[in-house]
Amino acid sequence: MIKTFLLCLITVFAFSCSKKLGPDESLREIVKLSISGKMSKDQLLSATTSPLRDELAALSEEDMNKYLKIEGASKDSFQINLSNCEELVCYLTYTLKYDTSKDGVKTFGVELKKMAELKKVDEKWLLADITDIKTYYEAQQPIEP
Repeated sequence: MIKTFLLCLITVFAFSCSKKLGPDESLREIVKLSISGKMSKDQLLSATTSPLRDELAALSEEDMNKYLKIEGASKDSFQINLSNCEELVCYLTYTLKYDTSKDGVKTFGVELKKMAELKKVDEKWLLADITDIKTYYEAQQPIEP
């Protein structure tokens, strides 16, 4: 009786910890991994679906590294602005702000506004496309040629 109770308790606990991510949480997780520098090519490809997945799979190793790490950004600089979701497709507009630096001196403040398209595939929200809406640079130092 005690063994059965413990088995049931462990099963309930295991399934309660494996929460399904919604579209907002899926996008946040992708950005969080990219900001931390802990995203691998396999993780990125498993979090995407066509057409973006096909484009990423065809990239060279050097170009792929640009997608795997966002330099200078922090988790706090990411914000979802607008969400337009249906049953199988979700469009999220988000902003990512960060500073760039050269030799330890801030050179530019960068604000990226993008729209992510996520599709529900096998009960998971996968990134299908990213569209640039606006990129804003603010010089922190005088621009020299």
